[in-house]
Amino acid sequence: MELRGRVASSLYVVAVVALTVAAFGSRDADGGPAEVVLLVITLPALIPGLLVLYPAAATAWHLTNADDGGPMWPVTLTYVVVFTAIAVLDVVLARAALRHLATRRARRGSRPGQPAG
Repeated sequence: MELRGRVASSLYVVAVVALTVAAFGSRDADGGPAEVVLLVITLPALIPGLLVLYPAAATAWHLTNADDGGPMWPVTLTYVVVFTAIAVLDVVLARAALRHLATRRARRGSRPGQPAG
């Protein structure tokens, strides 16, 4: 993968981490726009990721009693870890899709009698 792709992928993951902290960094925060943007930009991997996110987050809230004044950092860390994994899965899916498209275009261009573009 070229450098621009690696930089873009890294910036995407960093943005997901920053939005996760903004949305879930405080027990008083309602998520707001940061949560909405986070949920949108982590599609499509968010959909299967919800199967991990909900139980992990519920467990973190329960074990720390964060909603009753307990420490919030384990809850925030749980969200960060899960959303980072979701973002990495999105990067893997995007790379696979781009590779597939490039392969299809290369095959089309190599067939005799077909236009390359």
